[in-house]
Amino acid sequence: FPSNMSETLTYKSARSISEDSSYRLWIGSSNGVYILDRNTGTFTNYQWRRNDPYSLNNNDVYSVCCDRSGNMWVGTDWGLNLFDPVRKNFREVYAQQDTSKGASCINRIVSDKNGDLLVGSSAGLSVYNFKNDSVYGLLNSATRTVLEDKRGILWIGTRTDGLIKYNRLTKEVERFTNILDD
Repeated sequence: FPSNMSETLTYKSARSISEDSSYRLWIGSSNGVYILDRNTGTFTNYQWRRNDPYSLNNNDVYSVCCDRSGNMWVGTDWGLNLFDPVRKNFREVYAQQDTSKGASCINRIVSDKNGDLLVGSSAGLSVYNFKNDSVYGLLNSATRTVLEDKRGILWIGTRTDGLIKYNRLTKEVERFTNILDD
């Protein structure tokens, strides 16, 4: 890497990191999303721009994710964005105001074993359906993080409801509260 590479990140907050199919690192920050090309050591920064519907919908990026098809997803304080690699811009998939789809502040995006996109937000956990470009809700607990274990069980860290174990096959929900001294 070039010796001045650390100077190219204008904000020191790195909230989320994901690697795309070209082995570039996508870094979510409070100043948009940075893409680090590790071959050249260069950064590209994408931000929200007033009156540009193809920019990020907000600069507060909490989650970035590369799905099984190589699509890059960016979750912000205002919703979910999908990157268009040809046009090098974004499409807003849904916005914070559209709470009927379970969207608001996107805290975590996970591409699961089935190829589904799990979206954890302040409104709960949702699944993006690629076939009909829609979103449906799984849980209404404000979601901070999500892990799919080797058995396909979802472990959901929530804001106020503790840890939730969710079996998507049986729809069984188990809640673990007061497990940590927080």
